[in-house]
Amino acid sequence: MSRAETEFSKFAILKQERDDAQILYNALFQASDTGIVITDHHHRVVRVNDAFLRDFQWKPEKIIGYDFTKLIPEEDVSRALDEHERLIAGEKLSPNREIRILRGTGEVANILISRTMMEMTGKRRFQVTSCIDISERKRMERALRKSREEALKANHAKSDFLANMSHELRTPLNAIIGFSELMMNQTFGPLGSERYQDYMRDIHSSAHHLLAIINDVLDMSKIEAGKLEIIDKEVDLRGLIETVIRVFHPKLSEADLSLVSEIPDDLPVIKADERMMRQVLMNLLSNSVKFTPSQKKIFLRVFITDDGGLTICVEDQGIGIPEKEIHKVLEPFGQVVDPRHNAGQGTGLGLPLCLAIMKLHQGTLEIESEKGKGTIVTCTLPRDRLV
Repeated sequence: MSRAETEFSKFAILKQERDDAQILYNALFQASDTGIVITDHHHRVVRVNDAFLRDFQWKPEKIIGYDFTKLIPEEDVSRALDEHERLIAGEKLSPNREIRILRGTGEVANILISRTMMEMTGKRRFQVTSCIDISERKRMERALRKSREEALKANHAKSDFLANMSHELRTPLNAIIGFSELMMNQTFGPLGSERYQDYMRDIHSSAHHLLAIINDVLDMSKIEAGKLEIIDKEVDLRGLIETVIRVFHPKLSEADLSLVSEIPDDLPVIKADERMMRQVLMNLLSNSVKFTPSQKKIFLRVFITDDGGLTICVEDQGIGIPEKEIHKVLEPFGQVVDPRHNAGQGTGLGLPLCLAIMKLHQGTLEIESEKGKGTIVTCTLPRDRLV
């Protein structure tokens, strides 16, 4: 074979390889399920694939040969041109970005683009941009954001309402409690009938019960609104626990229950909000008394943990909670049993308040329970809360 024939053969092979590469490129370009737009250094759209035409409702004769800014909303054109110029010039830009483009219908679409610069023979440079339509995702994000904002507004409105309602109710209740105490003590003379004295005790007890509920609602509304702040001071935890136990002695006697306390003599002072810690102890013991049958025991244990923290544990031999429903009692107003069929069930705020208070103290609250076998509530304060 002559040299000319050899050169011609090589040329034919190279041409075939080029044609094959072109066929392969065209096949991949059109087979892609992602929209692709190619633009040149004059900002013209030189090629788009079928996926782009399909996804964004354009006809090829409406965009090929036109300036690519035809696809861009007017307020975004300046940035799009600037980034196109910089990429064509060889500057490294972030390959992925969210932008807006116009559909053939005029509707604005949100897309995620991936772009690169491609240099051909003769130093011709093109921007190759792949486009993924994320309009639906953006719509969902906006809808979720709006729903969240509306939920937050509703929650704040609810918290404000509860706070205002609680304040309005506390004033007359405090008056009822004060006047009933005067009448129970017969400060200004005898009541007369013994039955009146019983009625006054019932009024006084009921008013205290209502006030406790209102205080719980008020505290929970403050916690949900992020407005409840702890007032740290050094607290004699042993003394606080002994005071709470004394308060509960009448209730324990009335319910025919025994309280077994295990408190170390060298219990350290803690740094905490004394009122809130008293509320935690009162709520936990109140739950145990409420849901424990007569002639059973309640255990109150306090001990230092291995990592130097402090744990308060209240264990009862009560009705217990099914394991799969424990999460309910830690939700505000959560009830495991319908209160309409179980007198004294309460508002469902006691344990959620205890949990929130422990979190405010950087502590934890955990519940172990089994239906019919009792409940153990464990509250732990971190090491740095011990003085």
